[in-house]
Amino acid sequence: MKKIFLTIAASLALFPAFGAKIAVSSYPWQKATIAEMLSDLRGIGVRNVSMFQNMRLGGNGKYAGEIFRYDMPDAAKAEAKKIFDGAGARVVSIGHISLSDEAEIKKVFEFAKYFGAEAMTVEAPARALPIYDRLAKEYGIKAGLYNHPAGRKGGKAEPPYSTPEKMAAALALCDNLGAFPDCGHWGRSGFDIIKCLKKLGGKISAVNIQDLTASGECEEYGKGVLPLDGFLGELAGFDGWCVVMFDAAPDRSQIEKVAPSVKYLEARGFQK
Repeated sequence: MKKIFLTIAASLALFPAFGAKIAVSSYPWQKATIAEMLSDLRGIGVRNVSMFQNMRLGGNGKYAGEIFRYDMPDAAKAEAKKIFDGAGARVVSIGHISLSDEAEIKKVFEFAKYFGAEAMTVEAPARALPIYDRLAKEYGIKAGLYNHPAGRKGGKAEPPYSTPEKMAAALALCDNLGAFPDCGHWGRSGFDIIKCLKKLGGKISAVNIQDLTASGECEEYGKGVLPLDGFLGELAGFDGWCVVMFDAAPDRSQIEKVAPSVKYLEARGFQK
């Protein structure tokens, strides 16, 4: 009996109770529709979705073929909201936003507000961050800087916040923006994901969570090479959204890893 209590105590010490909430990214469902994705998520028991702006609505409505995007027609936007509401689901974040024009950026915030989103991923140039900083406060949305992997090849430009140092330096000039990091991209960059999180000093809006194979592909949580338990332990006290993130695939191989990964987070104190 003593051994059992010690085991429970050790588990609670590593994963103390806190209010972090689970959402699932739409990314692995890119080849499906929003209506089909929500049907899958209902089976998993998840209602909170982090939306990319690249999916067709689906369903039987007039705008079934319309892409979910901030500049979609108002009638299509209303149809999209009806699809989410009918499934008992909600959009909790949107991304990735790299716009620099203030009028367009404001449209994104209006779009996020319409769907009740609480966060968004931002990868805009540093010169545009004062706009996001101001609008984040105005709209009450936790806009956070996002990191694609460092060291891009093939002539691709280096992402603006690919390292935690770059992200922290940008955030030091902002009052209302936070970080919305992806630990999988840190891992693909060869970084220590726990040290990266510490370097942000707790200025976190939300977090994308991935586990990786040795070759850098997405893996079911706990079966990959990243030190996820240590990373999640470092999030103790965080009460925002933790997004279950997987790549897209031509089949359902990535989608099928979502449910066990949600259970992995639940077993560590995250709330569905």
